[in-house]
Amino acid sequence: MRVRAFCSTVLLFWLFAGCICEASDGPGPPMDTTFEDMVKNSPTIAVAKLLDVPDREDHTTVLEISQVLKGTLKPGKHKVSFADFPELGSQEREFVAFLDEKLIWRFVAEPLDSRQPLDKAVLAVKGFYDWNAHWVFPGLVTLAQLKSYIKDRSLVYRFRGPIYFPQLGKTEWKASSLSISGSYDVTNKKVTVEGLPQNERFPAQPDVDVHALSLEEGGKINLTYARNLRRELEIMGNVERQDGKSGELLVQFAVTNPEVLTENAFREYLGNAHKEGFVATFKLPYVPKQEKAKKRALSLTLGWMDTDSDGMQLEGWDQAPIKILAMDYNGPDERYGGTYYVGTSPFPKVVEQERARKDGILRLVAKTASGDSLILAFDLNGPLRPQGPFKWAFQNELRLVLYTKQTRATILLSDGHTIATIATSTPAFDCMGFNRSDKK
Repeated sequence: MRVRAFCSTVLLFWLFAGCICEASDGPGPPMDTTFEDMVKNSPTIAVAKLLDVPDREDHTTVLEISQVLKGTLKPGKHKVSFADFPELGSQEREFVAFLDEKLIWRFVAEPLDSRQPLDKAVLAVKGFYDWNAHWVFPGLVTLAQLKSYIKDRSLVYRFRGPIYFPQLGKTEWKASSLSISGSYDVTNKKVTVEGLPQNERFPAQPDVDVHALSLEEGGKINLTYARNLRRELEIMGNVERQDGKSGELLVQFAVTNPEVLTENAFREYLGNAHKEGFVATFKLPYVPKQEKAKKRALSLTLGWMDTDSDGMQLEGWDQAPIKILAMDYNGPDERYGGTYYVGTSPFPKVVEQERARKDGILRLVAKTASGDSLILAFDLNGPLRPQGPFKWAFQNELRLVLYTKQTRATILLSDGHTIATIATSTPAFDCMGFNRSDKK
């Protein structure tokens, strides 16, 4: 189950949760270790296979060592101990085990793709920690890279791949004409990335983050040029595999901030330093039940309404646009909630009950000029969470769903006592742009 809320709500939650954790014996925060420290504190590093189910009572297991990369341990069967339980993605495949001076198994590097042999695969590196995750940074390595690092402390990531964008009316993302290639020398802290169009107000080279927080999430090479909310640029990279000839990591990239929907919009954004705040608008044509001869249309805009906030607004109901104040989704496998107001709820009890329904319908709620509550109830024809490889925290999932899938919307109105269905509508993409587009 997944829960999302506003930053203020999240902050209060973590402050509250922090107080609880302090007074309880519950899980602690994740641990993290640098790749350098992991190797330095592992006198024995070896290619191994698990021969015995780890014993939780005496904290031991048996490894079949086939190749020693560092240390004096001989190949063959070895009984080793562990402090934290060695969680593995697969107990049937080879991996790289990192053992300390007492032969305590503390870290592992295992293939992201269990179908690939160890020497051809990209390996996810992690530590063991019973109470939470134990991350290693950088968190990806190939067997060749690891051997090189053990030999001369060199660790260089070379990568390439196209930038993908969503497609209108299709759930599959498509590779664009833009392709990124680069290298990241961890030891010498040197980054070289090429492939983006000429851009304004961004550094020539990004910060590079290489990690694998879990096998399910996969390996990532993320590029961060700027986190400024007014003018941001972050690119996510999903690592697919290693090129067998060049040794490069083959990556599928996607622009995560700003969440532009097309290559043209991305080029436009990069080429004009005055473009800020990406928005997309969707039309909701409808015929009111009581006025069948008069067709109307609402316009729902999602994105950065001004220079410092991401939100939603609706045009076509009142003379002035009205803001969406709440968003609720209770699906079969996820729960999503957001409130765009301060203080107590501005909605009557009957609307709050409607918001709380667990029926897989996504609801947006606004207050009209007359004080009524307007509800847009979307049948998303599937989950809200995007399918496929391109998912990230705080993604504008509704905008993506409306852009890539056919959905149905029901328009409802409440006077505070009852809720009446006004009409149904099929949302359609209208336009996209930026909330600031000076041609300076």
